[in-house]
Amino acid sequence: MQFSDLTEEQLGEFCLGETEKSRLGQQSDMQICYELMRRALVAISDQALNWVMHIYRRQVQSWVRATDLYESADEEIDYFVSGAFQRWIQYCSGEHFSNFPNVPALLQYLKVCTSTQVLLHLRKNQPETVAYDAALNVAYQGQSRIESRIIKQEIWRSVRESLPDENDRLLIDLVYFQNLDPEEISAQYPQLWPSARAVSVAKQRIHRTLRKINELRDLLKLDNDTSVETSSPDENSL
Repeated sequence: MQFSDLTEEQLGEFCLGETEKSRLGQQSDMQICYELMRRALVAISDQALNWVMHIYRRQVQSWVRATDLYESADEEIDYFVSGAFQRWIQYCSGEHFSNFPNVPALLQYLKVCTSTQVLLHLRKNQPETVAYDAALNVAYQGQSRIESRIIKQEIWRSVRESLPDENDRLLIDLVYFQNLDPEEISAQYPQLWPSARAVSVAKQRIHRTLRKINELRDLLKLDNDTSVETSSPDENSL
């Protein structure tokens, strides 16, 4: 079958049928669904995207319900479904689509987006309910090492794009990837940050930039991060 000859409507109908076969344990051709997703996320076809959301909405709803903390969230299920799709579209569209070689990889990431949507909502509105470390573990649960690395790379891509200064990017790597505390950073790079306080001041300045990015403001819990401290309870979150 030549996918290029099919309209989005035809692809959507075929994908719906193949997805039902897959759910029933029958042999199915998910390449049709992959092409539908490609048109939705790369060709930016609204019709294709509507079909994708229609076909997989029920699955996302089941993932929301399966999230342990969903019952603690004071929101309708469709709130999280819509948020999960928005997060998925943001990180899978355009050139990033090539990071996901097949439908299972795309759906696995959609599952991650679903649990993350619930957990970040609770972290923001009910911080006493869930610690971020636990949230991160749940969000990445079941991911292969490669898939987890892709997810983290996608999250932090926006950080690096927002920090044109090479020293700022270095500090982000030292804090969030190497898990170094301000004293260790100052000891290794005294020419850049002569004291632990200099590290903290630079980190707070960077946070003011990152706070403008909704995704990262939620992940790092930066809404109220206005004071300069020698250490941060969230500096080892990732």
